[in-house]
Formats: sequence, C-alpha cells, structure tokens
Amino acid sequence: MWGFLFTLCGEAIKRAPLYFALCAVSAVLSGYLVSEHYEAKAKEARIDAERAVAKQERESHERIVAIQNELDAERSRSDELGAQLERVRESARKAQARSHSPGVEKGADEECQRLLVEGATLLARGAELLRQNAQAHDALTKAVAN
Repeated sequence: MWGFLFTLCGEAIKRAPLYFALCAVSAVLSGYLVSEHYEAKAKEARIDAERAVAKQERESHERIVAIQNELDAERSRSDELGAQLERVRESARKAQARSHSPGVEKGADEECQRLLVEGATLLARGAELLRQNAQAHDALTKAVAN
C-alpha cells in the first residue's frame, strides 16, 4: 500500500509544475473576469449617476424658468397697475381743476375726487405688494439657482 502512495506522490511531484501552471492560469483568468465584471458595474453606476444629475439639472432649470415666467408676469401686472395709477391721478388732477371752475356741483365733485384719490391709494398699495412679491420671487430664484 505504501508503495502505491509513493508512486502516486512521485507522479504528483512530476506533474506539480503543470498543476501549478494550471492554478496560476485559472487564478489570472478568474481575476481578469472578476475585474471586468466590477468595471462594468462601476461604469453602469457612473452612467446612472450622470443621468440622475442631468435629470436633476433639467428639473431645476424647468423650475427656475417657471419662477422667472411668473416673476415676469408679476412685473408686467405691476407695470399695468402703475399705468392705471397714473391715469387715475391724471383724472383726479383734471377733476380738481374742474372743481375750481364756476357752476360745478361741489358735493358730487368732491365725492368723485375723494373716490379717485382712494382708488389711486389702493392701486399704489397693490403695486407695492406686487413689487414685494417680485422681490420674494427674485430671492427664491437666486436660492434655487445656488
């Protein structure tokens, strides 16, 4: 029995370089395959991250554009209210000039003038509120952009 084992060990020792070479080749190949697998996974992860960043940038840009459009609309409304205010003030000046004319009914004219001044005051307050709203939108736009 010992003879058989010695013979088997002798054969194994003779073929040891072959076994060692096979082990080394298989280790190198498996290392290569594993590294390729993990490199592909890392590449997929980088691509996914880039897509997520691009999507987030696109969404942020869309929000900024929407906020800027709202801000432009508010500024336009503010300008329209300013123009209306000027028209009302001009009407009040004309009414005041007419009230100093002889033959005009004083009570109705004074009431009209009072209402025009009150309307102008309300429009001025509305324009101020719109400006404040526009400033808040500007601050929000800057905050989102940063």
